[in-house]
Amino acid sequence: MRFHEVETSTASIHLQTVRNMALELNEDTFDGEVLESSTPVLVDFWAPT
Repeated sequence: MRFHEVETSTASIHLQTVRNMALELNEDTFDGEVLESSTPVLVDFWAPT
């Protein structure tokens, strides 16, 4: 197995993990899940165009 194949496989696992952890937030849940989190949080703001 070549290095880039291992790297790609690991990246795929991490991507799936992130997808499984995604939360849909709203005004009622944002503070508790993001602002009061004890760990760093990545927020992706999205809105339909």
